[in-house]
Amino acid sequence: MKASPGPTSIVLWGIPMLFLFWAASSPRVGLQLSEQPPSRFELIHADLTRVQMENGTLLRILEGHVHARQDTLEIFCDRAVYNQQKQMVLLEGHVILQRGQETLRAEKVTYYQNIQKAIATGQVEVVRKNRLLRTPYLEYYYDSDQSLARSGVYLKNEEEKVEVTAQEGQNFPAAGRSVVTGRAHFVQARPEQDTLHIFAHRLEYWSGEPRRAVAVDSVRIVQGTLEARCDSAIYFLDQQRAHLEGSPVARQGEHIGRGNRMVVQFREGEIQQISILGAAQFESPADSLSGQINRLTGKTIFAFFKSGELREVRAIGQARSRYLFSESSGEKGINVATADTIKVFLHNSALDSIAVLGGAEGTFYPEGVPPPPE
Repeated sequence: MKASPGPTSIVLWGIPMLFLFWAASSPRVGLQLSEQPPSRFELIHADLTRVQMENGTLLRILEGHVHARQDTLEIFCDRAVYNQQKQMVLLEGHVILQRGQETLRAEKVTYYQNIQKAIATGQVEVVRKNRLLRTPYLEYYYDSDQSLARSGVYLKNEEEKVEVTAQEGQNFPAAGRSVVTGRAHFVQARPEQDTLHIFAHRLEYWSGEPRRAVAVDSVRIVQGTLEARCDSAIYFLDQQRAHLEGSPVARQGEHIGRGNRMVVQFREGEIQQISILGAAQFESPADSLSGQINRLTGKTIFAFFKSGELREVRAIGQARSRYLFSESSGEKGINVATADTIKVFLHNSALDSIAVLGGAEGTFYPEGVPPPPE
């Protein structure tokens, strides 16, 4: 025999909306909760309503196809329990919290009223327009608007074609900062562009100006034939510019650049320029059979690309080049030059010509005559 569903309008418990969403391109990474006190809930339906004592504690229970409403927030679950003594609300079984285009689904949601903390567990999914969050565990603090996701995080922004995976995620709206840690992986796949991958132990997103993404610890960036490794990197979203710190190394095809710091400039998803700053080096294979290496060094080196292809490498300040050449007479050898500036031009990724400018000195060493060690 079912108990009466009770009056159609009762004070249920005042559960805040539980929403968290990190998105690398979003200026706001969480939903703002109302600063007004929780309003009264309206019970739309429950198969059974009852009150019982358990270990001296009064429990108010709703069971079976529970549907309640608070303002524009719709709540659905199989069972709801209010523990007045502990100031705790428990929603269980096919939990759905829905407000407009924003929806949270979970197997269980627990709200601790006295500390204003809510926990959603069990295949948690948050959808907001074109954005999606999946995690087994989601924690939300009502007073600070901070959020925490654990035990695996998957984020997707369909509009920006971005996906992020990590072990844990945190959101700090007051600081405009979101963080994911533990095998963090950022993927951006745009039509007619090479997919961008960023791997790191920790990825951060800052929504304030300038908007930026920060990668820390064992950073690896991959796009097409470009692969870069460093200790940390900052990507400025609006400027499409990445700053790499901590002995960065960049590889594009068979070309390798390294130095103290590095700046990579993109345009419409394609690499335009790499600036290597401090103790700059740029290498490429001279002869695959002999294993000889063409090398350019300087205080600063700039590598220029067109349509993703390396076209020019320019060393400035204490520039030195060591390149394998073939003379018009057929004689082969190594040309070593020093100058204020050295420009190396390439065609189809192969050496085309070299320009040596300012205080130039050079020596050609025929095949069989090794140049002095560097």
